[in-house]
Amino acid sequence: MTTEVIPGDADEKPKEEVIQQPKKKTGRPLITETPATLEELIFDLARIQCTHSEMSAVLKISEDTLVNRFSDIIKSGKESGKESLRRAMFKKALVDDNAVMMIWLSKNVLGYADKQEVSSTSEVKYQKVDKAKLKKAIEKDAFLKAV
Repeated sequence: MTTEVIPGDADEKPKEEVIQQPKKKTGRPLITETPATLEELIFDLARIQCTHSEMSAVLKISEDTLVNRFSDIIKSGKESGKESLRRAMFKKALVDDNAVMMIWLSKNVLGYADKQEVSSTSEVKYQKVDKAKLKKAIEKDAFLKAV
């Protein structure tokens, strides 16, 4: 703080000069990425199927802002990732002759299934049982279990 005496009356008190401090900036920090690199980063994150919350954490922006401003880029990135994955799966199955991948693709893409339908033409025949014999068999079984 500096004091300054103004010429004039001797009884006048020196006036204090107030020096103002620069204002602190508040609010959200500015994004330092250029729009082109920001869009490329969002596309790459979407391509590897990151969730909105994961992308917003990396970019340090809210999920709402991410979805509202970049939904088209996110959608095309996710589709590009699916296409790349599908291409790699087909390459693994067809070029590398990977039987496991061939089976998986046949089930999921072509609709094949493991279930086998079994039909039988034989008939079940029931025979009559003598009640006295059945009662003796039950009593004998109960006796053997008790011993």
